Amino acid sequence: MKYEVLGNNKQADLNLYVCERDVHIEPGTCYGPVIRDSYIIECCTFGEGSIIINGTAFDLRPGDCMILFPGDTITHITGDKPRNGVWCAVKGIKISSYLADVGISSQHPYVPRDAFPKILKIINKLIKMKNDNDAGADLRRTACIHEIFGEILRFAKKENDKGAYIKKAVYIIETRYAEQLSVAGLATDIGLERCYFSTLFKKVTGISPQQYIADFRIKKACELLLTQDCSVSEIACAIGIAPDGFCRVFKNKMSITPGQYRKKEKSILTALSDEWVCGR
Repeated sequence: MKYEVLGNNKQADLNLYVCERDVHIEPGTCYGPVIRDSYIIECCTFGEGSIIINGTAFDLRPGDCMILFPGDTITHITGDKPRNGVWCAVKGIKISSYLADVGISSQHPYVPRDAFPKILKIINKLIKMKNDNDAGADLRRTACIHEIFGEILRFAKKENDKGAYIKKAVYIIETRYAEQLSVAGLATDIGLERCYFSTLFKKVTGISPQQYIADFRIKKACELLLTQDCSVSEIACAIGIAPDGFCRVFKNKMSITPGQYRKKEKSILTALSDEWVCGR
């Protein structure tokens, strides 16, 4: 699907082609599949649905803003309620590099929700001025498109930075789990204040840093119990847990003691091995 540039400013580095308001799209409406030659900035303001991009479905709910890429196969589906929203089609030779720099792609099409209110306001402004044809209209429209991408990049960069902090923290945990790790120490190592770090870690991973450390240590303990002939106390030391508290911590997580886990899992592996030999 091709769009004609809106206005006469065809030499601009960012051009607006279409801007529209979707009002009361009926439940169950399906539009597509369609392949466009422009980037679509899609904002949902009411109702819900999904957008299928190259065979992968992405939920679309109020407050969601998504970027749809040219050349992708797109299908729009409205959910059980009527859906409202606004959208615009744009082109620009630098858009692909802008979006790639902040991790927005066909596989990750969402713009951070914090950017939604400002983007919605700008697109609504564009819709109001789309029929303007005075001498400055093209420049005003181009300025709005630049402002939209400025908001997208600003908030997406923040999200990327947050993700980088958590990736660093996870790397520290998974390579230094045998040490006496603390949340305060992790926060210091990655350069964040402790409370903010804890909040951010849980927001990104779904669990607290303390829980992540504990879960990862138990995961490593399970591996060692099956692959090493070390004693339970030696395994406790190897994963950074005091031997006198290891059995309690392990049982709280796995519902059985380390010794029982080792015996149970090894018996299962032996049975499977015997089955395989007999099957041959």
